[in-house]
Amino acid sequence: MPSPELSQPEMNNLPFIIAEITFHPREGEINPTVSGARYEGYMPHLVVQSPEVRQAAVENNEITDEHLGVRIVDSPFKYRLGESAWFTLVLLYEVNYNALIPEATFTVREGPIIVGYGKVLARGNSVEEAEKAVISN
Repeated sequence: MPSPELSQPEMNNLPFIIAEITFHPREGEINPTVSGARYEGYMPHLVVQSPEVRQAAVENNEITDEHLGVRIVDSPFKYRLGESAWFTLVLLYEVNYNALIPEATFTVREGPIIVGYGKVLARGNSVEEAEKAVISN
């Protein structure tokens, strides 16, 4: 698996998605407006499913949802928790990401905890290719 600390040449060989994501405010969070830089480098998992889902599927004390590891590489300068915004994510690992296609919906996870939800807007083999796909849609 590639290292989470990727060089630019390594990142150029990985697929990217642009997604519209809404992160839930955390309990007790006073200021829901945060710097987008808070999310750059963040490495959650995505579970392709309805954004209405609010808890992990568990069977025999094990999470059964397929978790797809990603890394956020670009985010808005300012972001208000609870509102949607566009984020650019790199698909890091050698797993099957075929379900992350345009219009696919997902939840954002930290382990079993759902911290947000979103929808894939575009996918490409580079950031530029994903951005062009968003513009052409």
